[in-house]
Amino acid sequence: MDIINEMFHSPNDLFSLGLDPFEFMIYVFLLQIVQRSEGKWMPSIRKIAAMCNMNKNTVERKIKSLEEKKLIKIHKYQNKNRYEILPIENIQQDKMGDYSLAR
Repeated sequence: MDIINEMFHSPNDLFSLGLDPFEFMIYVFLLQIVQRSEGKWMPSIRKIAAMCNMNKNTVERKIKSLEEKKLIKIHKYQNKNRYEILPIENIQQDKMGDYSLAR
């Protein structure tokens, strides 16, 4: 087994996004899928639930939450979802903007 080829990259700021454990797990799973398949594989909610060992309803709620937090974008394609991982830099700038307004 080639350990280097089995790894995937994750953003350094991943831990500062304030994700709950379910969101974190789903986000990392989608990040891995998008990187390995170059966005060609579109896992179903049921498949994500099975791979992440979660309830289907939980996965649906958390995917909506990730989209609301602007971490992913869901594209509908032939009755399937395709997930786009959005740049985290936008999230960090939004958080800093909110902080500067609060001061």
